[in-house]
Amino acid sequence: MPKNGLIRAYDSELQIFQRFADAVIIFACFALAVWIRGIEWNDKFTIAAMFTVVLFYLFSKPANLYQSYRIGGILEEIKPVIATWTVTVASVIIIGYGFKVAQDYSRLAIAVVIVTVPTALIAWRFAVRRVLMWLRVQGRNTRSVVVIGINETALDLGMSIVAQPWTGLKVIGYVTPQDEKRSEVVLADYTRIPVLGDVGDLYELARANRVDIAYIAVPLSQRKLIDKILATLGDTTISMYIVPDIYTADIMQGHWVTVGSIPTVSVIDNPLRGFGSWLKRLEDIVVSVIVLAMMAIPMAIIAIAIKATSKGPVFYIQKRYGLACEPINVYKFRTMTVTETDEEFKQATANDPRVTPLGSWLRRTSLDELPQFINVLKGEMSVVGPRPHAVAHNEQYRGRIDSYTLRHKIKPGITGLAQVYGHRGQTSSDGAMAVRVRHDIEYINSWSIWMDLKILLATPLVLIKGENAF
Repeated sequence: MPKNGLIRAYDSELQIFQRFADAVIIFACFALAVWIRGIEWNDKFTIAAMFTVVLFYLFSKPANLYQSYRIGGILEEIKPVIATWTVTVASVIIIGYGFKVAQDYSRLAIAVVIVTVPTALIAWRFAVRRVLMWLRVQGRNTRSVVVIGINETALDLGMSIVAQPWTGLKVIGYVTPQDEKRSEVVLADYTRIPVLGDVGDLYELARANRVDIAYIAVPLSQRKLIDKILATLGDTTISMYIVPDIYTADIMQGHWVTVGSIPTVSVIDNPLRGFGSWLKRLEDIVVSVIVLAMMAIPMAIIAIAIKATSKGPVFYIQKRYGLACEPINVYKFRTMTVTETDEEFKQATANDPRVTPLGSWLRRTSLDELPQFINVLKGEMSVVGPRPHAVAHNEQYRGRIDSYTLRHKIKPGITGLAQVYGHRGQTSSDGAMAVRVRHDIEYINSWSIWMDLKILLATPLVLIKGENAF
């Protein structure tokens, strides 16, 4: 049996300690900044540090900064730190300039605080995590786990726990929900876990305080059996979790939602809600402003070149579907000798006679997409997201490609996961479109600022290749 946990009864106390430690770190970084600047600490810095701590705590809640990260990688713990600190810094700066007190503080000191606080917060969490992981591998700070049920879900759960010993979860056995004579189960890595008996035997183990957690991996359709298990174990102090066997849908952003007192499971939802939507919008504004500022002169040159080399407008404005299938006007530099209507729209192909010589180069380098940063700044598009398709193509594919319309759960983007995998330009078949949609759904399901950064860094390499751009 696993040893008694060294800290296991004090998770909430650890979270309180973590909050206290974060406040100390923020004050320490302010003190370091003052020392580096060579000035004396005064009331202004005390107020600034306290105000920063308050805002940090305020923004930590939507980012789930202080939840337990026993299960999950270090990146899962670092992301909310950076997100919380980014929003905190932005808010402090905006408020400081709004109340005209920003000039009272040294810019060098502010820069030192901005850099050192997240560095120290992450280093602290990494150190605490390493200590806790070491303790758990040594058999301390552990939880004794029993899995009720012997089926695919139950075996997958057991394998997941066994593969992560640093979580401190120890599977001491399986329990058959009904009478079934088995001595052990074998996991995917050939780990052998004993079968401890039925629910009655588990009851005795729980009463003897030999089990901390029971995962009930019984099909939800067996409601009476689940009720019986809960009733039997309800007379113990064991923690119980139901593992839902939800494999009937392609779950997108699945999570529990309570409606009044009734818990529900979201299987398809908008991934960018609350804090995530703010962070995504901030990313879009920052990137689009930087790109438009840097490319203002090249865009002006392109506009002049278009007017000088062919007849027609500089911009081609096409109606496409945006968030929630709402129509938006998407801006592009004109690359063809014609400007087709949405009903007449036909995708460009290799050696398309409609494409001008300048337009061919613009399309190959994707410079014709630059005006779409205006769409981003207006809030109609994002820098990263599923590419917006022409209205005619949307109507064509939505009835033929599974989950096609789910692309519109978020704003369309200038670049996306499908594009960095090489699926850009013309889609010549339903199969090609299905692959693109699959990548779009994967992006929506796995969205994070880190993923956006990877896509942005990978996009120039794709553009250099110039494949599938006609």
